[in-house]
Amino acid sequence: MYELTIAWRNLRGKKREKFISFIGLISVLGIAIGVAALIIVLGVMKGFETELRSKILGATSHIVVSSYDGVMTEYPDLERRIRAIDGVESASGVLHASLMLMGQRNVSGVVARGIDPESHAHIASYIVEGSLQNLHQPDSIIIGRQLASKYHLDVGSVVTFLAPSGRIGPFGSVPKRKQMRVAGILQTGMYEYDTSLAFASIETVSDIAGHRDLSVNTIEVRIRNIFNTEDAMAAIREEIGPMYFTRDWTTMNANLFSALKLERVSMFLILCVIIIVASFNIISTLVMMVMEKTREIGILMSMGATRRSISRIFFLQGILLGIAGTILGTISGIVLSLLLKRYQFVKLPPDVYMLDTVPVQLEPVIILTIIALSILISILSTLYPARQAGKLSPVEALRND
Repeated sequence: MYELTIAWRNLRGKKREKFISFIGLISVLGIAIGVAALIIVLGVMKGFETELRSKILGATSHIVVSSYDGVMTEYPDLERRIRAIDGVESASGVLHASLMLMGQRNVSGVVARGIDPESHAHIASYIVEGSLQNLHQPDSIIIGRQLASKYHLDVGSVVTFLAPSGRIGPFGSVPKRKQMRVAGILQTGMYEYDTSLAFASIETVSDIAGHRDLSVNTIEVRIRNIFNTEDAMAAIREEIGPMYFTRDWTTMNANLFSALKLERVSMFLILCVIIIVASFNIISTLVMMVMEKTREIGILMSMGATRRSISRIFFLQGILLGIAGTILGTISGIVLSLLLKRYQFVKLPPDVYMLDTVPVQLEPVIILTIIALSILISILSTLYPARQAGKLSPVEALRND
């Protein structure tokens, strides 16, 4: 295919065409930067979403079942019936209570979750000090790493909690005070959880919350397929009846994941502009090359080359520039993403982003989409210059030379 040979020779250029070759190099670099930026940014956004979802679901449940009455005294029977549903891994009652941790100089709000340690074995993987089984001891509690660091607490430390439920005094309700021993320290990697989340036994939380009967206010359900919550919730509602309502993790975190999705789409569109701008360099390179190669075009056409062949030569030149930029950008983007994932040299403030490092997750589908988009933009940018080159008259081309 002689068109490809001529296209490659034209891109190499002669000494007097070095300026055109330089513009072609700029085009390649522009496309490479755009492709690399797309791969890195979308990889980071996808990694951030995946890591955030993993950390949220690691310490919480996939589906929450609540009662319209607020409490569930019959929760052991409900747990048994929900566990029998196909696709359900576990179902365990949880008693939530809002407490205040009293320090020497300040106070922090804590969400205490009363759990059965045997039913929440998945939490054990996040405990860095102590043990989940320590919750079987009376008045024991597991707190987050950030909360422990703030108050200089270790396993075995005794801390005072306040609960709004207390006795009624002459001046109103008096908060209930209770001293509890730190049985473990938990680190989920999410700043929000590590500063405000605590675990204790259902009996301990029920006592400090002032519940007379042992009860829970939610049943947390974990399923095998986290993306099939709709079917699981329908099966749960059918099994336990209309007195209870269900929510899944997508509903409880809808605003967060919707914002991440919108940001990912916005960044994709913005960074596509870089590739589009680089494609204009391809257009200018080919237009200047058509003007520079007018005599050669006339000679080729006088020797029998068709207009389609002339158009194909310049079309191939643009494609070669686009493919070169795409390959360079893809390799650079993947290498930089892997380095960022391996060495984590970009740190984040955890109180702002909830994660302390930049996560990266490369998906082959996303990379192939970026490659296809880059090549498509390159193809579109070559159509006009290639068409104009094919329209040149051989007589006029030689005469003008």
